[in-house]
Amino acid sequence: PYEFPRVTESRLDGGLTVLVADLPGRPLVSATILLPIGAADEPAESAGATVLMARALSEGTQRYDAIALTEASERLGASLHAEAGWDAMSASVEVPASRLAPAMDLLAELLLRPTFPENEVERLRDERLNDLLQAQADPRRRADETYIGTVYAASSPYHRPSAGTRETVERLDRDVLIATHARILDPARATLIVAGDLGDTDVVGLAERLLGGWQAADGAAAGARPVDDAAADVGRLVRVVHRPGSVQTEIRIGHRGAPRRIPDFHAVSVMSAILGGLFNSRLNMQLREAKGYTYGAGAGFDLRRGAGPFTARAAV
Repeated sequence: PYEFPRVTESRLDGGLTVLVADLPGRPLVSATILLPIGAADEPAESAGATVLMARALSEGTQRYDAIALTEASERLGASLHAEAGWDAMSASVEVPASRLAPAMDLLAELLLRPTFPENEVERLRDERLNDLLQAQADPRRRADETYIGTVYAASSPYHRPSAGTRETVERLDRDVLIATHARILDPARATLIVAGDLGDTDVVGLAERLLGGWQAADGAAAGARPVDDAAADVGRLVRVVHRPGSVQTEIRIGHRGAPRRIPDFHAVSVMSAILGGLFNSRLNMQLREAKGYTYGAGAGFDLRRGAGPFTARAAV
């Protein structure tokens, strides 16, 4: 039997929610700040800005440049990380319990005081543009992008990759990232989750000292908007993308799926695993083991705030 840990919840004066789970015997502590605004909430003309902004957080702050920030975290035996997806952005640190306080100080610095150096922003933007160029030569990624571009209406953010397209990424610069950071940065909508062997550590007091003065930036988003997850009105459709020289054919079959908050979430998850989420799932056993058509086949739902896609996939 698994005993779920007790989680205590507190709220700082500035609005930040703090969740704490004390796990005795787990000396590596994880602290994550979660902000529930993601790529689905950004304007279409700056698609990719949220993902790029999250990547750029560690490229320099008011106290550290990128190298100094890395060295400061390494001296603590800590791992700093920031990322963004469709529904949220997170910044996190993992560190031995005895060094939690200085590690959380670095986490606060990373999230609240980035400088977005122009040369680093340009480098990251160019890396994304090169990645998009390479995707044109990758049958798997071309199939994925063609698929989502077919399943969803052009008005939906799900019509494109979360990291943006060439047309939108080319327009991203330091000013756009600063505005994106300000739009997301609201303590009243943020949650700090700390878990590990905390002993007598006053996590709430530590959070108050480091994050208690955090205030919503000018231009912060007023609240979560409904996601436009409209399906494209195409009926049953077959699309073929010709890429000469490809040694395999990438196949995608699917449609607009379901959002995360559905009453039968657990039943859908189990059904999805049986159909195509495990090595011994129905699709893989039939197409790989019984027929020998492919090295692997799978299927499943991408459950998001809006209705993400249901996809069956294989390379044959």
